[in-house]
Amino acid sequence: MQRIIGFKPVFGIQAPLNSQNSPVFRFVEGAAPVVVVEGIDTDFSGGPYFFMEHDATRTLVMKRLQINFQAAEAYRTGPKGTGDLYMEDVVGRFFHLRKQNLWARQFNPEGDGVHLENDGGTAWILGMKTEGGGPLLDLKNHSRTELLGSFSYTVGDSKRAPMFVIDNSAASISFSE
Repeated sequence: MQRIIGFKPVFGIQAPLNSQNSPVFRFVEGAAPVVVVEGIDTDFSGGPYFFMEHDATRTLVMKRLQINFQAAEAYRTGPKGTGDLYMEDVVGRFFHLRKQNLWARQFNPEGDGVHLENDGGTAWILGMKTEGGGPLLDLKNHSRTELLGSFSYTVGDSKRAPMFVIDNSAASISFSE
């Protein structure tokens, strides 16, 4: 196992990266079968950056992360990313999964727009708190999602978007608003 432990520093980016599509962290194949990233806060006041790309078959664990809402995306599956994802106490904006397994606890996707996109994967979420307008879940391509216990504080222009988009997928959802 490989660990990146931040002890809750504020990780800031002030200068522009080469591209807003370039992630701050990209996980690729490596010797360790599991990578744990924990205890990091971010400050993207220098621009809307993409925080993390999972582009490997190995497992990624995200714990106690606060990804600033100026980030263009908090998490995305890369072209080769099929590894399992575990999240505990993670807050951020725009999580995009593709053909992966997700286990999440104390998950807090916020911001306007799609909060969690599950494209062909399996997601199990215990406890989700969210704010902002737009779909909380966008499920497609035979994905399966179980959401147990959620609180949605929907704000903004949310009346124009559905709370859940379930397209050719299966879902079990328990929430309050």
